[in-house]
Amino acid sequence: MRLFRPASLWVIACLLVLGPAGAGRALAAEPTLADAASAYDRGEHLRAQRLLKPLALRGDVAAQHLLAIMYAEGQGVPKDAEEALRWLRLSAEKGFAPSQYNLGVRYADGLDVEQDDGQAVAWFRRAADQGHAEAAYNLGVMYASGRGLAQDFTEAASWYERAARQGVADAQYNLGFSYANGFGVARDPAKAYAWLSAAARGFGEMDPDGRSLALDAREEVAKLLSPDDQAAAAQAAATPDPAATIQSAEDPGHRLHM
Repeated sequence: MRLFRPASLWVIACLLVLGPAGAGRALAAEPTLADAASAYDRGEHLRAQRLLKPLALRGDVAAQHLLAIMYAEGQGVPKDAEEALRWLRLSAEKGFAPSQYNLGVRYADGLDVEQDDGQAVAWFRRAADQGHAEAAYNLGVMYASGRGLAQDFTEAASWYERAARQGVADAQYNLGFSYANGFGVARDPAKAYAWLSAAARGFGEMDPDGRSLALDAREEVAKLLSPDDQAAAAQAAATPDPAATIQSAEDPGHRLHM
């Protein structure tokens, strides 16, 4: 199975979408989060920092998140892991899912904090409960591996499915693997084939190793399916939720080694 990976330590693109509505817009002439993010995207880090700081001090969680990025990377400010963590925690504690996810990554990997799987699980759960796909995937891995909580393959599969439906290729692969072997779900080669197909497409050229793993696993599952079942599973793989649109195949009665 694909293990925990912090697909991206920082989440920047969603700042304007997930930031509080109207943040930093009390006065029309005042700089906004959009101004700061635009400056950051242009590489004008010093200007971005100057625009972000007052927004962050006023409690704008998205501004706090981006300011944490800049301190962590030394962009427009001296690199300062402690200051980065402070702003990240402020944002996370106020409910900003990308910050909660990234704080979970830090605890899981021991990045600038003492490694703590329990804390990682708690932060991943808070972000996942808000619909953060990568957090849901990582929470599934924590359940599958028994990190920070009791090992539970049923819970793992449930969280993988949440992330898989949002297009996380690692989650699609692990969910396909789970269906192939009956880990936390009823063994079902047709659903396994469908999710593994979705994973291969999701990995694409950005992750050739992942794509190869998914295709190899799908080839093993295909041995248990008729050509018609394979065609139906491949068609289902193109939908957001293959498991809901595919007819279950007969349990093959043995596990696959992938």
